[in-house]
Amino acid sequence: MKTLQKYQCEVCHTEYARKKDAEDCEKSHKIPLSIAGARHLARAQNGTGYPATITVHMSDGKDIIYKR
Repeated sequence: MKTLQKYQCEVCHTEYARKKDAEDCEKSHKIPLSIAGARHLARAQNGTGYPATITVHMSDGKDIIYKR
């Protein structure tokens, strides 16, 4: 019988055979820190009330806009 050891990225849960590969994967992810803003449309254009876009402040200092 063999004992197998794997390493898993704690952010995306991808499994790796080498610890360094899992660590490199974890370091490559940009983590959302907070919502910096949201843009809503008029109720006549979007009756759901949800924002059309949100701006997210990321761990690398960038603000990224997500659209629905």
